[in-house]
Order: sequence, then structure tokens, then C-alpha cells
Amino acid sequence: MTESFDIVIIGYGPAGIAAAGGAVREGARVAVVESHAPGGACLHRGCIPYAVFIDKLRYGADAHGARASFDLPSVLGDIRRTQERMVEDLEREAVRLGIKMIRGRATIVSGGSVRVSTSDGAEREIGASRIVVAAGRGEAGTTEGYTQDGVRPVPGRVVHAERFFDEVTEIPPSAIVVGGGTSGIELAAALNSLGTRVTVFEAEPELFARAGRFASRRFTDMLEERGIAVRAGARVVSVGTGDDGTVTCEFDGAAGRETSDAAIAVVATGRRHDCRRLFASEELARNLGVRFDAGRIVVDEDGRSGCATIFAAGDATAGPCYAHRASADGRRVSAAIAGHPRGDGENRRRAQAGAAGRDVPHCVRTGTEFGFVGMSADDAQASGVPAVTGRAWAAANGYAVATGRTGGFAELVFALTDDRRPGALIGAQVLCPPASELIAACLLAMRAGADAETLAETVYAHPTFSELLGEAARNALTKTR
Repeated sequence: MTESFDIVIIGYGPAGIAAAGGAVREGARVAVVESHAPGGACLHRGCIPYAVFIDKLRYGADAHGARASFDLPSVLGDIRRTQERMVEDLEREAVRLGIKMIRGRATIVSGGSVRVSTSDGAEREIGASRIVVAAGRGEAGTTEGYTQDGVRPVPGRVVHAERFFDEVTEIPPSAIVVGGGTSGIELAAALNSLGTRVTVFEAEPELFARAGRFASRRFTDMLEERGIAVRAGARVVSVGTGDDGTVTCEFDGAAGRETSDAAIAVVATGRRHDCRRLFASEELARNLGVRFDAGRIVVDEDGRSGCATIFAAGDATAGPCYAHRASADGRRVSAAIAGHPRGDGENRRRAQAGAAGRDVPHCVRTGTEFGFVGMSADDAQASGVPAVTGRAWAAANGYAVATGRTGGFAELVFALTDDRRPGALIGAQVLCPPASELIAACLLAMRAGADAETLAETVYAHPTFSELLGEAARNALTKTR
């Protein structure tokens, strides 16, 4: 007899965890099908391993950033122990919430049923009133789905960023990083701190162009001042190894076809998405009304696909591939299934902005962190939104001066009111050690509709980097008086 549930969730990473927890709190009977350990790419291949690695660098540094010693095997052990603890915590919480955990590979066979295949070859079918696809981008431990053409993985030499801590056992003297996104830049900065000569290749003309030209250029300058070579606008053609083990990267740059050598190459361009593999056939998905765009499931503002019973969240849908975005998607989906859709009025506007990535904070942890959210001044100009920016420099901030970290800034973008005064905050770009924390405060201010005067009049603790926000708001006010 087929066992049935109110909701079957495929995948138990950030999106699945949030969707399951929200659904249980609404009284639903929930089953989760997970082919790997709980936690998704965030816990096993991304956020958490990188957080442990970067934390050991941050707190093991002297005042000038040099490392007296760095024991990579010990850090790798810390990463494994952290992952094991968090997996145990997730499994314990699932039991506490009454979530049925099913280990195996899921295949959607109808709008209300999922086939589960286990490692021993057994199969079972489970029924569901609603199905939530939260399966992320690909399977852990595979080398399939690289988004970088011309790259063949070579264990320990040409590695995907998601497998760096599985394959690299010693700090290399030199490294090529293909891809200037979050994981690529974080790894480049970490290796640079350990004495590795690092070159980053990014196909786009600028790093993090969505932050705006000013912020992007300042961040790139900071990386280059640290000794990281940034080759923006360089398209990698191939990466291979020679007989002596040297890795050679061939790329097209401003001067034409060039090459660069290093001890290892790290591919940080993500993975291709292909959620079609979760359906018994493409014909089935098409008949159900499920559509795909670049391998991701097309959904509305509530996470519903073209099939009324199938939802999707996180990396399975369009938007930035961040765990925090996935968690927000999971909460939105569980609310919609419970009858609390957010697709109306102001909530619809915010949901659409979130899908476009403007309500999703971007954070890069590089010692001096870089964070941005919402519109940049360039975005506002291109969109025809009258706006004014306010800027504050860390060089004039007491805490930055006292701690010798004066290279950053905060830039806030305010929409102009009808009388040409700085109104609501619509974007922020921050470069300073706690930028990932400050950008969350900026997003909260944006969602609350805070204006320049509110931010300028807020009392910030002294001495802290948070004072940059007040100074930036006051700077914007002075520009329109």
C-alpha cells in the first residue's frame, strides 16, 4: 500500500529544511527524500566548510595578516567535525518535528506521487498532496555539470571549488581560480593570506557588477593591493596539466589568447542546473505543465510551478544560489501551501524583487568583507529612478582607525522624494570587516521603508563600524540641501 503525506519534499538542504519546518508548524504531515546527508551544498560543499576555513585564518592572524603557522590537516578535521555535528543536529530536529526522513533518490512520477530508489536497488512509491522540489543544483561528489567548458577535472590539481576541501591536502604555492563569484573570491583571498600566489579569471568585465561600478572597482582594488591578480574580462578556454604536474590555463584577454601557469586550478563557476532529471520523463513534466529555464523550474512568486501540486524553492529556481535565499524560498513555499500566499499587493512586489535578487543580500568574506543589497546608483540611473547616494569612508571611522582597518566605506542609495529630498533607502554597498552583518541591517531598513533622516538620526554604538551607516545617510542629506 502506498504511504501518503500532505507534502513530500525532495532535498533537505536550506530550502527543504525551511519548507519542512514551516509545513510542520502549519500541521502538515511531511516526508523528505534526501539522497545524501542532510544539509545540502551549504553544509557539505559550500558555506560551512568555507566558514570554518576562513574563521581559522581570521583568528589565527597577527596584526599584519601574516600566518605564523597554519595546519591544514587540522582545519580539515575541524570542518569534518563541524559537518558531523550539524548533520546530527538536523537529523535530531527532524525527529523532534515528526518529519519522515527517507534516504534515496527521488523521481516525480505524477503530480501526486514520487518514486524513491535506494542504494540497494529497492524502489517504493509515496503519495503527496503537494510536492516541493528543493534538490539544489546537483549531486555531491560528482564532477558532472561543470559550467566551465574546456575543463577536465584532475584530482588534486584541477578541482571544483565545491570539492576543494576533499581533494587539496596542502597549501599550494600558486593557484588559478576560474570564476570571480563569491566562492572563488573567498577562496582566492584565503589562499593569498597563506602565501599562495593567486590569479583570478572572471569572464565578466567587472567583479560583482551588480554592486555598481564604484563599489566593484574599490573591492577589486583592495584585492589587488593584497597581491591577488584579477583578470576581469578574461574568458577561460581550457585548463589542463603538463607532464610535470603544472596546471596551464589558456584564456582570451584584452591582448588576445594567453596562458597562465600555477600549481593548481580551482573552478568556481558553479554547476549547471538540470531539474528535469527529477521527473520520470520530460514528456511527463511537459504534460504536468512544469516548465524549465536553463534547467531550473519556472515558478510564480509563491514558488508554484505550472502544475498546481508541484512547487520549487532555492537553487532549483531562478535567483542567486545562496543558502539564505533558498531558506527564504522554502518559508514562502510552505506558507503558500498552507494558504498564506504572498503573491498580492506589496508582498507580490517584494517577492518579485526577491526573485530578481534585489532583496537578497550578497556577502563576500575576504577579511575586509564586501556586502551589497538592492539597487546601486548605476541601477537607479539605468532604471530611471531619481536617487541620491551618501558615502562614508572607514578612514574617518574611529573603530577603523583604532584597529588599523581603514580601507573600506559604506555607500547608501536613497530614492528622491517629489521635493528632491533623500527618501526611502533602496540599496547599499559596504566594504569593511563586518560588512556581512551591516548589510543585513541595511536590508531591514529597506524593508521597513526607512529614509535618510531615520538612518541619520539613529544612535549607533561607538566605536563601531555601524557608525558608517549614519555618516553615509547624513552625507546624502547634505547633497540635497
